This record gives sequence, C-alpha cells and structure tokens, in this order.
Amino acid sequence: MLFCLRIRKNYATFAQNCYNTNIFTTLFMKKFFALFLTLCALSCYAADALDTIRISVEQPDYLAYDNEQGMWLYEGSAKVNNVRYKVYLNWYTFSEDMTGTFTGSDIDDYTYNQGGIVANNMPRLLTDVTAVVTGDRNTAIHIDATLKGWGPTSTDPVIYLCDLNWSKPQPKDTVEYIVPKGNFVLTNSDSTIFNGKANNGWAVSLCFDSYIQYTGEKARGHVFDKNTYLAYLKDTITPLTSPTATVTLDENRMYHLYAEIFGSDENLHVIKLDAPVPTPTDTVVIHKYDWELNDMMLPDEWACKYFGEDYQIELYIPAAEVKSGTYVGDQIYGYITVISPSGAYDNYNSVFINATFDIRDTCRFVYADMQAENGTLYKVTLEYHLPPVKDTVDVTFQNIEFFDNIQLAQNVTFLGYSPDSLYYLSMNLYTTEIPNGSYNEKDVYRSFILHYLTEPGDEENATQGFMLYGTIDVEFDGLDSIFVQGEMLCTDSIVYRFDFRTAWSVSKQQDGDTEEGELIRYYGENAIVDTEFGYYLKYAITNPEITEQLVLWFTLDMTDDDIVVPAGTYPINSTAAPGTVFASAGINQSEGYITPSFFASLVMNEEGNLRYTDPLYFIVDGTVTVEKVDGHMVMTVDAVNSFGVKVYIHYDAAATDLHNLSQDTAPALKRIENGQVVIIRNNAKFSLIGTRIL
Repeated sequence: MLFCLRIRKNYATFAQNCYNTNIFTTLFMKKFFALFLTLCALSCYAADALDTIRISVEQPDYLAYDNEQGMWLYEGSAKVNNVRYKVYLNWYTFSEDMTGTFTGSDIDDYTYNQGGIVANNMPRLLTDVTAVVTGDRNTAIHIDATLKGWGPTSTDPVIYLCDLNWSKPQPKDTVEYIVPKGNFVLTNSDSTIFNGKANNGWAVSLCFDSYIQYTGEKARGHVFDKNTYLAYLKDTITPLTSPTATVTLDENRMYHLYAEIFGSDENLHVIKLDAPVPTPTDTVVIHKYDWELNDMMLPDEWACKYFGEDYQIELYIPAAEVKSGTYVGDQIYGYITVISPSGAYDNYNSVFINATFDIRDTCRFVYADMQAENGTLYKVTLEYHLPPVKDTVDVTFQNIEFFDNIQLAQNVTFLGYSPDSLYYLSMNLYTTEIPNGSYNEKDVYRSFILHYLTEPGDEENATQGFMLYGTIDVEFDGLDSIFVQGEMLCTDSIVYRFDFRTAWSVSKQQDGDTEEGELIRYYGENAIVDTEFGYYLKYAITNPEITEQLVLWFTLDMTDDDIVVPAGTYPINSTAAPGTVFASAGINQSEGYITPSFFASLVMNEEGNLRYTDPLYFIVDGTVTVEKVDGHMVMTVDAVNSFGVKVYIHYDAAATDLHNLSQDTAPALKRIENGQVVIIRNNAKFSLIGTRIL
C-alpha cells in the first residue's frame, strides 16, 4: 500500500484540513517548478551571477493583522534605479505578535504566487521567502526580508533584499469631528458606511466590515480604506494607517461611532458620529400562536427560528444560554438575523433588533422589533405553549447507527428503526466529546420520531414529532457500546419513552492500520523536523535515514519561541479543542490521503520521490507530552493505534544516542547548498519536504 507524500496547507474545517499524502500540492508544485527552472538557469551561470536588488521602505502603504486568516499583511513601495517596486508580504502567526523568523509555509501563498515583488506593475514569481521581524508594533517594527525569484526575464533569477520599516505615527496635531446627525448605510452583505457632515464643515465617511455584527470594536484591518476619508472642498484626507473604530447601538435606535484616523496630513483625526436607524418605510405586524418550537443551542450561540408559509424569521443571540429579558445592539447578531417572506429570493438583514424573551416551563414568548435593510419594520410576536399530552408511547429501537461528527461539527447523530419498522428515530446531540451523561432539550436539535401509521415507508400516512422537552441519558462503557434511555415530548403531543444500544469503539479498527507489532522509536538531534502553521500546527519528525516519519497535528492557542510546541501534556482525541492532538481517522480512500496523527514507513518510487507505505500506525488515543529542557524539546508519544497496538515514540532534540538506527543503512546528512537545506542519503539529494533534487 503506497501513498504519495504531500504536505497541504488549509485554513478551514477539519474535513478540509486532512493531511494529504501527496507531496505535490498546488503550493509546493509551484515552488518546485519555479525552483527547477531556477536550477536549470543556474546551470548556465556561475553561482555568483545572481543579481541582488536592495529595496528600502521607511513607512508601509499598509500594515494590519487579519484575524480571520491569522496573518499579518504588509504592503510597501519604493523606487530603485527608476523602477517602482511594490513589496507584498503576508505571514502567519498564532496571535497578533508579529515578531519572529518566518519562511516556507509560514509565508502565505499570495506572497509566492501573486507577486510578493511587483516591478513596474509586473509580478515576479518567487521561489523562496524569508522574513525576520523584530521590534514592537506599539512603537516601531523592522522587517529584514529576502525574496528569491525571477527578474524581468525567465532566465534572470534575482535576490531581493528588502529593508522594511514601520514606526508608529506621531501626529502633528489632533483634530476632533462631531457629527450629531450622521447616516447609516448598508453597502452590501458584509460592509457598512457611516457618513455625514461634521460640525466644522468637513465630510466624514468610514467603511468597515459588518460580518456577523454591525456593532462592536472594529480593529485595524477591519476598517476599509475604500470609502473611508475626510473631505472639505478640494481637500481630501485619506488614512495613512489602518483606522480603528467602535460602534454601539442603543435602545433608542441610535448608532454611535467613535473612530481614530491617522490621516495623510499626518494629523490624528478623532470622529464622534451619531446616526439614527433610518425611519421605516413600512410596518408589518406578524403574530404567530403555537409556532413550531425551533430554537437551537450552539456552543456559543442561541438561535430562535420560525419557518411558516408566510414568513421566515431567524434570530441569533451570541450567548450559550438565553434568559427572560430584553436584548438590543451587540447582544444580537445583526447580520445573520434575517426575516423574509417565505419563498423570497433574498433574506432581509436587520439593521435594528430589539427583542424581549419571556421563557417559562410550559410556554415561551418572543416580542421583537426587527427593522430590515429593505426599510420595513417587522413587529413580531411569537407565542408557543407546550401542547397537552395526548399519549405516552414506549419504543425500543434496534440496529441504531451512530455517527461521530464531533471533530467536524461538534455533534453526534443516532439513526434507527423500531423492530417492526413503524417508528424511526433521528436524534442529534451537541457535544464536544463522546456523549456520556444526561442531556436535555438544550443539547438536542432537530431531533424527531417518525411514526408510520400503516406500513413502513408510507410517508403520506405518517406523523412526525420534533422534540420539545425531555431528558436523554447516555452511558458509554468506554469500550465499544453506548446505551441510551430517553423521554421526550414531541410536537405531535406524544411523550416517547425509548431505549437502545449502539456500537462505538474508542479504537475503531481502520483499514490499512497495523494489527499487531508494537512500535517503539527513539529520535535525537539527527532527526529531521518539519513544522507547518495554519489553524493547527503540523509537527513531522523524519528519521535520519529517511525511511519513516511521524506526523502529529496540534491545536494550539500559542507557541513557544524555542521549541514551537509549548510544554505540557496533550490528549489525543477527535475534539479539535485547544491543547489537544488530532486523532487519526485513517485513510480517506476516495480522496487518497491519510489523516493525522500517524506513523508510516517511507520508500522511494521510480521517479525518486518518497511515498508512505506499510506499516502504517493511525494514532487514535493516548497522550503527547512535551518538555522544555535547557531550551530544547523533549517529546514523548504514548499512544495506541486503532487496533490497540502500542505506539511509543521519544524525541530529544539534544540526544545523540538513537536506539532505532539501522545498522546497514548509512545515515542521511544535512547541509546548505545555494541557501537551501538539502538532505543527502546514498548519494541522492532531497529537499526538506522529500522531493528529490536533480
């Protein structure tokens, strides 16, 4: 069983983040191809024939932190020998601390492929980028960057040495603008403009992203330069650095904006703007009695929804629990709170919501004024009363299917029929771990029992009841069984009491995993370590002979400057919670990748590239312990694979005694050639990512 080794960088869900075993992802294919062309070109020229261009930038055109991508974005410009250069440098960090040394996969694809260097509007494809960032972003920053790539022609490799500086602007003066009657304008689905005339005659305009919420603190990088300016007659002042802004909304339907702009005139401009919610163009009254109870409890969010033949209403609160009371402003997610006539092509986002909840044991009331972006004020009243119990039914389900969606969506699903197939159960629980304990309606969403009145499968003659209230007791035996007993009142006015057993194993035996033969390995300073940053940290250790590799995925809130992974004990599980290591889901046959964490052997194919092969160990349970000893890492993996086979790996970055070295294989050597780290084994050269170098 062979799998081509591939390192892929992703920034979405775990399903998108699976570790792809083909080494040639788009990023590395582009880098390798560019490097191959460079090597071909260099074969015709002496090593010292590379041109060197020095670019110095005193103040960047743009410098900001992107919270969504977890990266810093730098843009600067300078003129060298009558050539106008633009420098684009995007690098990943685990926090807003921008300092450190960044290279390889630490640098965003955009820097490599879209033109980290642009000369007279012509991008230069890069093959290598290194950036050393020092200083304090509250005072001054220095970036010493080396970018290797192409010059004006395809046979003209160039080294760009960039001296990039930033110092916190010191304003000449502070100017205050008060706008008592500003305007609030939704430009599209993800941005908002506040504008108006200030008390000193200046026109003021700020544009910022309004994804999820219109209100709150808008940090640097979230206030857009587009449509952000100050103007008086022919004078226009634009932001010299990314502005900051704070927006609040009170119960009197008034937005309040506070913003600071360091302008192109080198003054600090402070803006205080009040903008009322636009006067409604129409008012629609919606009153629903005994509406279908369809509220959901997410880990950090509560949603109240109504889906009727006439209107669709969705109301989101950024809280894990909602109590009786009034909610307004940033207590409600404005952007994703929508209302629209059923069947309408577009939902109408709300620009103002004032909602009052009255939550009781047997009834629930929601009163909301929701003004939508189409100008209509919807005065909504939703009343729900628990239905009287018509009957109690006892059901035993069998052959229940269990779906573990914890890592993907923080939930688990149970699906199955009663022995006579006349009852069908669909139950979903929110949980961040294998369910074990007591759960109620707050943990359950869109769960129902379908009752076929005549015969199985007769959908026309069936009743469907969604869970309203109840208790679900789950017991996991820690091995291979989950036992469930429950009682729930459903929308069909029936109380269902049920029980069932479903199979689930901590070590679900996975195809391709090693069934026997414990794995014990010791690695020291000669081992090859490779790390890759994204929403996770990939940590790979390859033995000196390049015949086997360990790949771990850590979820981290922070890193250690010396050893990358902070000291501590990291449980291996499928929760993807901070401070854990991903448990392997085995081989995805359709996509052709192995999901971390795992250990595999390496062989060389006919093309001279490395591939994974048997034996494979899919690490599913255990711990990874990291110690920091005299500034270096000591890591111990004490785990099992899906068959319960022992996996013990000890790595000491300062150790020289490697117990697992083969006696008949020459160890690999590492050295630097032309600024690139190469690995030499059996007279063959490889890059750090396993590609053979010709």
